[in-house]
Amino acid sequence: MNPLSVQFLCRSMTGCGKHALEHLPLELTAVGAKKPLVITSKSVTAAKATTHVANAFTSSGMTIGMVDSVSAMSGIDTVDELATLYQDKGFDAILALGGASIANVSKVVNIAVSNTRGNLKTLAGDNRINRPLNPLFYLPSGSGTGFETAGEARVESLAFSSMFLMPDKVIIDPRLMSADTVSTLAGQAMATLACCAEAHCTTVNPWCGPMRPRASPWSWKTLNRPFIRCSTRLKPAAFFQGPATGKKSWPPLPRQGPSAVTSGPTAPS
Repeated sequence: MNPLSVQFLCRSMTGCGKHALEHLPLELTAVGAKKPLVITSKSVTAAKATTHVANAFTSSGMTIGMVDSVSAMSGIDTVDELATLYQDKGFDAILALGGASIANVSKVVNIAVSNTRGNLKTLAGDNRINRPLNPLFYLPSGSGTGFETAGEARVESLAFSSMFLMPDKVIIDPRLMSADTVSTLAGQAMATLACCAEAHCTTVNPWCGPMRPRASPWSWKTLNRPFIRCSTRLKPAAFFQGPATGKKSWPPLPRQGPSAVTSGPTAPS
């Protein structure tokens, strides 16, 4: 694989901050939506997160709907019920409020209500959804798996994969996070850092290999050394695939300068 042909796509735009929720009406208007349906779970409702979302629409003039019947065990029946509610009540967007199961079910519901050609069974598989779906926003309320914003979804035996499953917007507001998720979120932040390091060090990354010292001297110096310093308390297996040895065995840092470049095309200036 030519390292210069690597591509990356993220369709989701992220908005975060203490008052990120108050931007929801404006963001929905920007995508042509006027009547969103909030899909969540009873545990999120009990944590009062839905109250913060509802308050964000107080002076917007928009009508919103809320349903909290989703759980980790939700299947096709739940998807059908939500799709029927969405269509019968005239909703035109989905706000997925919660964690992984909420995001997963909301993506599948969005497939069902977006006038796609075919049904869920015929659309299951890789890249069979080849057109934009109705607006879908994701509002995390705690810990997650990292796949909430990915172009993937699964319900029962049906698995879907398409870039059009990625949420249009991700709205992160600290008011939606409960206090008992802080330590979990910190752990996931470290896992995210690990993914960044692995992506940086992989052989198919054009910023790495023979071109690395010339193409990205700043990123290599600023990423790898601080990363090594802050992670010395953790086993290497927590960051790099392979068996846990308990020893600090990090990949060697390359020599900087022209002598480190032995082959490959010259990096663009």
